[in-house]
Amino acid sequence: MKMSFFSAHKDEIINDTGSLADFSDVNEPNNSIKTPPNDEDLFHKMFHEHSAVMLLINPETGEIIDANIAATRFYGFDFQEKGNFFIHDINLSSPEIIEQEMDQALKFRTNYFIFNHKVSDGSIRTVEIHSSPIVLNGNKLLFSIIHDITEKTMASNALRMNESLMKMILETTPNGVLVTDQTHDKILFINTRFQEIWPFFKSQDIYNHKASDIFNLLSETMIDDQSIFDNISPGAEKKPVNKVTVQLITGNYYKCFSACILGEDGEYDRRLFIFEDITREEIFAKSLQMAIQKEKEMNELKSGLVRMTSHEFKKPLTSILVATETIQKYGITPDDEDYAKYFYRISKNAKFMKDLIDKFLNLSKLEYGQMPVKLERANLVSFVRGWLDEFRKEQSSIRQIQFNPDCADCYLDIDINLLKQVLSNLVSNGIKYSPEDSRIVLSINANPMDVEIQVSDNGIGIPAKDQEFIFSTFFRASNVSRVPGTGIGLALVKQIIDVHGGTIGFRSKVNEGTTFTIKLPRSDSPRKLS
Repeated sequence: MKMSFFSAHKDEIINDTGSLADFSDVNEPNNSIKTPPNDEDLFHKMFHEHSAVMLLINPETGEIIDANIAATRFYGFDFQEKGNFFIHDINLSSPEIIEQEMDQALKFRTNYFIFNHKVSDGSIRTVEIHSSPIVLNGNKLLFSIIHDITEKTMASNALRMNESLMKMILETTPNGVLVTDQTHDKILFINTRFQEIWPFFKSQDIYNHKASDIFNLLSETMIDDQSIFDNISPGAEKKPVNKVTVQLITGNYYKCFSACILGEDGEYDRRLFIFEDITREEIFAKSLQMAIQKEKEMNELKSGLVRMTSHEFKKPLTSILVATETIQKYGITPDDEDYAKYFYRISKNAKFMKDLIDKFLNLSKLEYGQMPVKLERANLVSFVRGWLDEFRKEQSSIRQIQFNPDCADCYLDIDINLLKQVLSNLVSNGIKYSPEDSRIVLSINANPMDVEIQVSDNGIGIPAKDQEFIFSTFFRASNVSRVPGTGIGLALVKQIIDVHGGTIGFRSKVNEGTTFTIKLPRSDSPRKLS
């Protein structure tokens, strides 16, 4: 194994743009190799006919005493002209460095150097020199064997530059990078950005764990993990780069690119993962998708409004027009017997149209957050009793409404006017879609954290296929076509419950009835209303 030897001029040589030197294979001082007289002819024969570039140099003057045919070909000079060629003519190092290094070579059996040499066409070649002292014909010379390592040096320099460039790119990229050897279950590389994405382990600590263990840990941080860290399957190297979008439990979105790469044994047993943060783009895309969906809903709402107004307003408007035309045509006055009948018809239908418009406007305001919600602390039982008294006075139906509260004091923060609309819609629906002799049950159940309001009827029920759409604007179940309605009521109820921070659900069976259940958060303790 070569042992490095560096002279006192190492830094000077390496930093010199005209030369490059390195030294190794240093042994203890020893006598020069002496060639026996009888072997000199054999030495000269081997020297001149050998394919390696060889020089014999006078260490005192630097004169090139002899050069073999390979040297003549390599350098392009005729070294046979005595006294014309010196090592200084081809070595681009300074004369001082050349002399000192020749002196060092004389003291050791073998010295190893790297220099820049000039050839006849003016080009510069980087050469590796093995120089040893030798005694020939009684003269002490330096025997140098020279190898051209220009391409090797250029390739090595390019490799170092590429490594430096790659390191800079990996450490400055905004993407996380992970490289694994899945055959040996090892983590080979992570960059700084990868640690920022998953900061639950230190950079050095991760290399002490199996890749599979790290994968399990990473998978636990993902929502709907799509197994992006699966083992490499046969033929995976032939597939293009795999791309998948994942979401972390932090809410951030990342696009993961993965591909197989060659390992040291020439097999595709390594995997490269690149994680690109696309949170901003994903949020924008989702907001755009929501905006498109909202626009679609608005268009459907407009179409539904046109259909609803043309259908639902036609009958009451016709009734109002007929009543007013009759009063006008026949000159009916308040003293006439039929006046009250026509006036009631006008008033009833006008009120119906006003209520319909109010429902639609309230629904629109709630959907766009423009409805002012005025919360008040109220005893729910007292509130429902008061509303029920008013409702019974307004309704001409003889149907019985049964109220069953399980508590005396259930305090909630509610908007009284909005909650009245909820109760009116649910109870009115129960009456509208139930037989004449049926009973509507309104109950209140108090729980530690919330209060349940239930409205039950024994009516026609909601078909199973329609139940998922029941809170959609303008939607009406398939079994209510003969009963007047707009499809606005339940959509409005849902929006009102939402702004109260509550929930609404139901259970229903055709021809047996429906029960709506509202859950509203309970207030901590009663307080006097201001």
